[in-house]
Amino acid sequence: MTSRFFNKNKEPHMPTEVKEMIFGGLLGDFNLQTFSGGKYWRLRILQTKYHTEYVNHMYELLKPWVRTSPQDTMNQPHSVTGVRYTKRWFNTVTLEQLKPLGTWFYDLVPQAHNNYFQHNKKLPPIPILEQWLTPRALAYWYMDDGSLRPDVNAVLFSTESFSEREVDSLRQVLLNKYGLKTSRHKKGKFLRIYLSTTSYETFYGLLSPFLIPSMQRLQSLIAIYTIFDCVRKLRAVIVITKP
Repeated sequence: MTSRFFNKNKEPHMPTEVKEMIFGGLLGDFNLQTFSGGKYWRLRILQTKYHTEYVNHMYELLKPWVRTSPQDTMNQPHSVTGVRYTKRWFNTVTLEQLKPLGTWFYDLVPQAHNNYFQHNKKLPPIPILEQWLTPRALAYWYMDDGSLRPDVNAVLFSTESFSEREVDSLRQVLLNKYGLKTSRHKKGKFLRIYLSTTSYETFYGLLSPFLIPSMQRLQSLIAIYTIFDCVRKLRAVIVITKP
């Protein structure tokens, strides 16, 4: 049986670009796990089978640190719909190189009767966000937990796992670092971040070098919005100049 650990001295070096990708994904649904009190961590990728292309893309990028190819599993019936969903997943081996990311994103709470630590997810401090939320990280955050709402011309991030203060911190970093204007919208008791239409072109320009083919539909939404915006402005000019 192969070990789920790498010897520290034999771990393949993980480039900054890969860590940026993981950082962005951890703002979404990526999951880090530790079984050593925070010394070593493994990354778990789990998505619905609808996102098979994305999972396979992640696997190819993380292959030097993975021992088993992606697997499909059937979830327990959904508590509301009763539907069982097929998900695709894989884990990296446990790595010391992931320790900074684990420390930034998780508080570990020791359990009373075993060696397990409960993982409470948190948002990294703003200086860490400002350093690590690069265009690549932003792209993987969007691909992992962002979505399009073509019915209302909306680009949004699902930020249900973060508090109101943390959501505001994310919005502030997006504005300060990239000039991206956003708003908060409630869904039940949770908050989502919606991107302002005035920031679409800037947003796509940042992300486009990193988007996988199935995510390129973002470009179509921006193109449609740009056309509608030009028409709206043209109509306004016509009204103003009408004799």
